[in-house]
Amino acid sequence: MKRKTMKKIKRSHLLPALAILAIFPLLMMFSACNSSTSPKTGTLTGRVELVNDTGNPELDPVDFSGVRIAIYELTTLDTTITRINREYPHIGVMIGQETEFDHRDSMPIYKTITASDGSFSQGSVALGRYNVVISKENWGIRYFHNIQITPGTNDLNNLISMANIEPRTTTDIKLYPEVVLSSFIQGDFGFDSYKTYVIEDDLTINGDVVFNEGTRIEINAMKSMMINGTLNAELSSSGSYSIVTSAYNSQGEATQSGGIVVNGNVILENCVIEYSLNGIKMNGAQSIVRNCVIRKSSGGMAFENNERVDISNSIASVIRDAIPSIYTSSGGFYALRCDEVSIDNVVLHSNTAGVKIKDYCDAQVRNSFFVLNNYGVESYASLTTIENNVLEKNGKYDVRVCGGEFDPVIQRNYLLSDKGICIGLDMNFNYYDCTPIIHDNNFRDNEVAMHIIGFNRFDVDASMNYFYTSDADLIKTLIIDRDDFVYHGHPNMVLDSTGKINYTPFRSFPVLGAGIE
Repeated sequence: MKRKTMKKIKRSHLLPALAILAIFPLLMMFSACNSSTSPKTGTLTGRVELVNDTGNPELDPVDFSGVRIAIYELTTLDTTITRINREYPHIGVMIGQETEFDHRDSMPIYKTITASDGSFSQGSVALGRYNVVISKENWGIRYFHNIQITPGTNDLNNLISMANIEPRTTTDIKLYPEVVLSSFIQGDFGFDSYKTYVIEDDLTINGDVVFNEGTRIEINAMKSMMINGTLNAELSSSGSYSIVTSAYNSQGEATQSGGIVVNGNVILENCVIEYSLNGIKMNGAQSIVRNCVIRKSSGGMAFENNERVDISNSIASVIRDAIPSIYTSSGGFYALRCDEVSIDNVVLHSNTAGVKIKDYCDAQVRNSFFVLNNYGVESYASLTTIENNVLEKNGKYDVRVCGGEFDPVIQRNYLLSDKGICIGLDMNFNYYDCTPIIHDNNFRDNEVAMHIIGFNRFDVDASMNYFYTSDADLIKTLIIDRDDFVYHGHPNMVLDSTGKINYTPFRSFPVLGAGIE
């Protein structure tokens, strides 16, 4: 009897224990779920030093307080250009936050200011990557890109030191007094690294100029900088870009500056030029451009009367003239009356014209990608070779050539827009009788492959191209020449003023060597 009672007592003690064991995994699961859904944050800390290097003791800071620390989400990169970067990493510029981010385009998601000793701390920052902007009125502005916030404390000074963003003897981030320029500078001048310069009024520098790595130049609306000497912005060891941008209006928005004119030789590397009415115009004997981006402007890079122009591994994007004209520098890259022009491995995106070559240039445009421009390549009265390019989704024509005396060569390209090649300039008698040689191209998805217009009296050799069909009748519908010409209300004009496009024989298979090499 006792034995039975004892067993019952033991079972009665066992049941609550079993219940606890059953509930325990649920409690642990709940705790894990609660932990996983709790926000994961980190803290960004650092110290900023205000350095008065002007020699004027009145500018010595009393303390380092009031420096603004603003944290921004990463800017969204253009998907078309990033696609080209992936497919052809050896052409153009590998765009990123340093080439594309502008704090004026968005609002900060976190912000704080420094204490009197220059230190700052911003807590509860969601984990991830950010752009950090450090600024103080009259002390310039600094960008730090792709800063990763991890759990715990993240010291910005250490992060940028490990990334070798700038050479320095201390781990402090330095801001220097903003340098205001206007009127005249007589003699050579250097724009120092990691300083901000504001050009308030038209500025002329009578001497040689150097853009050092990481310099930031802000030009007021409709104001320009003229350099009567050489411009040298050679590639830096750290790879930091020099930025030439517009100053801010009263709403803190980007305006359009007047641009830059250089009356001397140019070596321009690792430079971003943006928000400019006239872009940059180079009038020296020799201009070399490498690893540069010009964007969001009304004028691109223009070269006039140069003996030699050499452009490689660069991007011109969203260069659109207010009133597009053949007489303006509406091209992303525009060469006028230049002896020798070489344009290689570049990306032209969303411009009025990607590349424009005009008036007696000897030019090569090769191994480049043209997309979403009005015109991809335009050549006026120049001996231009256009080869091994990809031209895609350009609005009017992939290529337009016009002007006699020269025989432009168009070969080994992929032409993928609705309209491929335009020969001539409609009803313009200044550029007539153009006879390009068009061989070994792949024409795909075109409504019009080739179109001869205007006063072009001679026939065009356009044989040995591939049209993604072997149907001769279908190919004929892609060709517009004398057989199809309608003179827009001028029935008395002589039909012989327009030539024929001789597209036979044509290829039965794609040209394997066409497109970007």
